[in-house]
Amino acid sequence: MHLFPASDAFDEIHEKCEKLMWKVIEIRKHYGKQCIEYQQKSSQCEMSLLKLRLNTISKLKSPTRRHEIPKLPYREMMQDMDDFKSEISTNERNIQNLMKKIKTTEDIAVHIKSDKINKLAKKPFTVNTFLLAAKGNIQDGS
Repeated sequence: MHLFPASDAFDEIHEKCEKLMWKVIEIRKHYGKQCIEYQQKSSQCEMSLLKLRLNTISKLKSPTRRHEIPKLPYREMMQDMDDFKSEISTNERNIQNLMKKIKTTEDIAVHIKSDKINKLAKKPFTVNTFLLAAKGNIQDGS
């Protein structure tokens, strides 16, 4: 069963629609070709304008400029360099002296930590502790 009855009018409309669709396809193809041609022609115009600009720029003569080399104060620069060198050497000596002082301070700190007399001085000194220490020495000796 067909949705539409088979008739000559329906066939005519169907043929007309098909012809119109083919026309639309042909028009789209033609329009696409025209767009491509337009893009190519506009690119050619842009290239010719660019070449023209490059030609005019290349034909222009630019004035030659003389660049004078500035005179540098050679003696003053050498003096500044010598001053800088002496400042660096002074700073190096100061750093070495500080490193020596730090080393001696570390040595003193290690010595103080290992000093037995200092440890004994920190303990509370009473008669009882003295007597206990003496008894311990007597018992160890016998």
